Amino acid sequence: MDIDYEDFIRLCRVIPEMNAELPESMKASITEAALNGGWAPWITIRRDGVYFRPPERQNGLGDAEIAAIYDCPITDPETPALRFPCSFEKFEKFLEEYSLYPSVDPFDMLQWQREQQSRSLDLNKQARQEQAILTALSGEGIDPQSLPKNPHGKPGIKRKIKQSLLGEGKLFGSAMTFDKAWERLRADGRLKDA
Repeated sequence: MDIDYEDFIRLCRVIPEMNAELPESMKASITEAALNGGWAPWITIRRDGVYFRPPERQNGLGDAEIAAIYDCPITDPETPALRFPCSFEKFEKFLEEYSLYPSVDPFDMLQWQREQQSRSLDLNKQARQEQAILTALSGEGIDPQSLPKNPHGKPGIKRKIKQSLLGEGKLFGSAMTFDKAWERLRADGRLKDA
């Protein structure tokens, strides 16, 4: 599970500086503190990652003193401290290293994880559907890279494969599901006409 810009914004409940890019549905769930800049004011979130803002220089203090006073690292403001997308492990390490764990709502995290798992299951099912079509074609002795033309006035190979697969289990819930899987195979070049 990777964390991207939208995931970071959602999980940490942050309004980025360019909040016009944020969908309205997300804005409604952001806390008032974040809207008022109360969330880690030394951080800037951009589409490609999380950046640390350099604090203002005061009274001739050096980097180490400023970092200690403001409890923020002094880094190159043009290099992301966390680049998107990042692994979930890097996200966790970043939150822990900079004491940002309290920014993440546990219920938001749980919902996000459920969505990621559901998305992963959907992708696995799609892959199984596509493989079932390719296997059925091979079982008929047909090269997926050279699909025969339909005989004039008769149903073609797609219909034959569809009828055989729709009768087997719940892999394809409907003819439309089969058609979408067929089109994915065509779109990525795994099915081609002769």
